[in-house]
Amino acid sequence: MNNYDDIIDMPYEASPRHKHMPLHDRAAQFAPFAALTGFEMIISEQARFTESRPVLCDDDAEGLDKSFNELYEKLPEQPSVTLTYFVKDKYKEGGCLKDITGTLRRIDTFNREFIFLDKQTVPLDDVVAIKMNAG
Repeated sequence: MNNYDDIIDMPYEASPRHKHMPLHDRAAQFAPFAALTGFEMIISEQARFTESRPVLCDDDAEGLDKSFNELYEKLPEQPSVTLTYFVKDKYKEGGCLKDITGTLRRIDTFNREFIFLDKQTVPLDDVVAIKMNAG
């Protein structure tokens, strides 16, 4: 007599409380799973490159001041400018440099920011280069 000869021919009795589970769902119970959920995201975040905040030498700082003063004088004309500024990363140390080009509406010295016609703003203290555009 084999191990299951006594029960092998018994009829299957379906449960009155639980409906039969589809084969797809049964198979999902035994599927592999990620034991370390989020681990890959953390690794890719650590591998993401950020730049350190640029430190301007005296000549660059002087050139930036000169460009700022020229821009301030031309402000009533609403000049077209390209500002290069540093954006601090939200998650890790450092950040990146970004450029914004547009028509400058005003310079808010109280809140220390450049305000463009399209209402975008750039913090004054984060600007590392100012370029006046022709036109």
